[in-house]
Amino acid sequence: LQSDALRRKVSLRITTRAIRSISRVGGLDAFLLGTSDAKLAPEGLRLKRQVKKALSGKKQSAATPS
Repeated sequence: LQSDALRRKVSLRITTRAIRSISRVGGLDAFLLGTSDAKLAPEGLRLKRQVKKALSGKKQSAATPS
């Protein structure tokens, strides 16, 4: 799966149902951010933290004038 926030491909073992859910919500990043921590496996939680960190870094760099 491709993560836009992390700018890389992520290899995961997931079910067909999970793939359909990810596609429905608009991609891996949107799925991770919209899913509660209780429903994610440890690998999903790790990716969710990485995505949040990457997105917060983009927001800060966009707010800083060049």
